[in-house]
Amino acid sequence: MKKLILTVVHLCFITAVFAQTITLEGFVKDSKNNRKLNNVLITISDDKGTTPYTVTTDKFGKYSIKLATEATYTFDLERVAYNDHKETITIDADENKKVNQDMMMLRLPGYEFQADVKELLSSGYGTDKRLGQELKNLKIEIYNNTTGKEIRVTEDDPTNTFEAN
Repeated sequence: MKKLILTVVHLCFITAVFAQTITLEGFVKDSKNNRKLNNVLITISDDKGTTPYTVTTDKFGKYSIKLATEATYTFDLERVAYNDHKETITIDADENKKVNQDMMMLRLPGYEFQADVKELLSSGYGTDKRLGQELKNLKIEIYNNTTGKEIRVTEDDPTNTFEAN
């Protein structure tokens, strides 16, 4: 009897330690131009009522998360200047250790503008050019050419970043 109990406990331990998980990764992209979207908040819930996971896409629009197999997951995507998006993914027990899943979001009307202004460096070999350090103490002016109105003027921003929608 003692041997049977130890065997059951041992099997439970092995099952818990080696429970099948996969890495789900991919990119979140703009549905019209395939631009990879950074700062997308992804809330992931499963069909078992587990506390939702959250992950945010990196500056290249990539996300990665480890999930248990044999479950259906709902992904809620949120980002400034985009419609919220919901997607459902079912992961079977026989899935590979890594699954790629890109997701698309539809942009709201208007434009989003983000930029890094960097020095253009030339190595002296014709068209071989590369970017250097970010330039500071700039004046950046954004105008709506249709209405002729100024949208934003940024001058000497200490963080050296700006966004405009």
